Amino acid sequence: YAEPKIISYVSKNCFWPAPKVDSAIIKITPSKLRGPTPQFASLFFKIVRAGFSQPRKQLAGNLLALSRAEGSKSLKLSKKEVEEWLKKNGVNPTQRAETLSIEDWKNLSNNFPV
Repeated sequence: YAEPKIISYVSKNCFWPAPKVDSAIIKITPSKLRGPTPQFASLFFKIVRAGFSQPRKQLAGNLLALSRAEGSKSLKLSKKEVEEWLKKNGVNPTQRAETLSIEDWKNLSNNFPV
């Protein structure tokens, strides 16, 4: 949704008390590229949020946990459906969320089982 760019660095010595690390000034330029519909964006972020909900867990486990949740946040998928959905999109259910590319997340959103 945006393109970050480092504009400048700020030394930790410019702050009081001095932090342990230097800082950066960044510019974030919104991208014109969006999902095809607001519903796509909603589903995309719901899936990504679920995938990263517990970073040290495998992706299938995080998505399954959201499937078991109550209410509108639930994906409403069984364990078998989650694993089949991931495999159909070239994602190993044992992968962790951080190993997926943006395209992987888009594919998962575009091919979500209805």
